[in-house]
Amino acid sequence: MKTVIEETKMVRTDPSRPHLKSQEELLPPRGIYGGNTKRGKLVALLRGYFASPVIATLGEMGMVERMMEGDFSESDWESTHRVEIISAMFRYLYSIGLLMKRTTGEYALTPDGRTSLGRNGAFSLLMSYAEYFHELPTMLTARGAKPSVNRRRNVRGSGQLHGKKFFPAAFDFFSSSAPTAIIDLGCGDGRFLALARERWTDLAIFGVDLSETAVEQTRMRLSPMIGSRRVAAVANGYDVAVWSEAVPENVRRSPQLVISMWFVGHEFSEGSAEKMVAFFSEVYERCPQAKVILGEINNIPAEILAEDHDLSIMPEFLLFHDLSGQGVLSWNMWLGILNKIPYILKADRRFDEVRSSSGEQIPASFIWLLEPKAPTLR
Repeated sequence: MKTVIEETKMVRTDPSRPHLKSQEELLPPRGIYGGNTKRGKLVALLRGYFASPVIATLGEMGMVERMMEGDFSESDWESTHRVEIISAMFRYLYSIGLLMKRTTGEYALTPDGRTSLGRNGAFSLLMSYAEYFHELPTMLTARGAKPSVNRRRNVRGSGQLHGKKFFPAAFDFFSSSAPTAIIDLGCGDGRFLALARERWTDLAIFGVDLSETAVEQTRMRLSPMIGSRRVAAVANGYDVAVWSEAVPENVRRSPQLVISMWFVGHEFSEGSAEKMVAFFSEVYERCPQAKVILGEINNIPAEILAEDHDLSIMPEFLLFHDLSGQGVLSWNMWLGILNKIPYILKADRRFDEVRSSSGEQIPASFIWLLEPKAPTLR
C-alpha cells in the first residue's frame, strides 16, 4: 500500500481505488509547502529562491525577535527601515502562509511562520553560498572560477542554527563534571563560548577561526564577559602547532580542558580520513589531557537521500559543500577514524537519521564526546 505523509499523521491509500484528479483529503493543509502534487512540488522548488533571502534578511536585521514577541506592523520599524520594502516582504510572507493578518491591520506569525522564522539562521547559512549559485555558469566553463562565501552571513547563520540544535546536546555531556577551559576551533561568532561561559562562570575560553570576520565577532560577543583579555586568534584549525601556541597557557594546560570542533573538520579534511587521523593525533600530542567535542555532518549517498528528500535539507547542504570544495566524510569513514585515533567515544548524539537499503541508520549529523586514551592504551 502506498503511504502518503501528512504533517502529523499517516494516511494509507488503497491501490485498487481509481485514481482521482484531485485527492484533497490526502494532501497537507494549503500553505508554504504547496501540497503533494506535481504543481505543488514545482511551486515549492521555485518558492525557496524567494523565501530564503527574505527570511534570512529579517533575521539578520534583528526583526525576527520582535515578530516572535506578538502582533506587529510595518510602523514598528519605520524609524530605521524603508516601510515600503517591509510592506512588500510582509505581504509576501502573508501570501505564502507564514503570516496572518488581524482585523486591526497588524500581522502575526502563523505556526509555520514561527517555525520557519525561528530557524532563520539556517536560511542565512544557505544564503551565504549564494555567490556559488550566481556563478554556476562561470564555474561550469572556467576552472579558475572561485566564488566566495559571504562570511558575515555564514558566521551568523551557523551560530544561530547550531545554538538551537546542537549546543544544548553538548552541554548535556557535562551535566556531572564541568570543564575548566574550552578551546573552540571554528568559533564562528563566539556563540558556543558565550553560552558555555554563561553556564560555567569560571570557565577559561579561547576561540580559533580562519575568518577574521568570525574572530572579530567573537571578540565583540565575549568582551563584556572577560574584558580586554585575548579571547580569539585567526588560524587554520588544521594547523595545530600554530593555534596551540596562540592559546594562552592557562587555557591550554587547564586540567579539564575541552576542545570543541563545530562542523569545521570537513573544511580541512579534503575528504581524507587519513588527514583527520593525523589531525587528532597531533591534537593529542599537544593537548594530551583534553577531551574533544566533535560536531559533523555526513556525506549521505544520493540514492538514500532520494528516498527522504521531502523531509531533509541535506541535498542542499551537500551541494554547497561540494561546490565550495569541502570534504564531507561518510558515516563509515568517521567510524573508521574512531578506531585509529587516540580517543575513546564517551558519549554521542545522532540527528536526523535515515535508513540505508541494508537497514543501517545513518545520521545526517552527529556530536561525539571523545576522551583521550591513557598512553598505555594507544
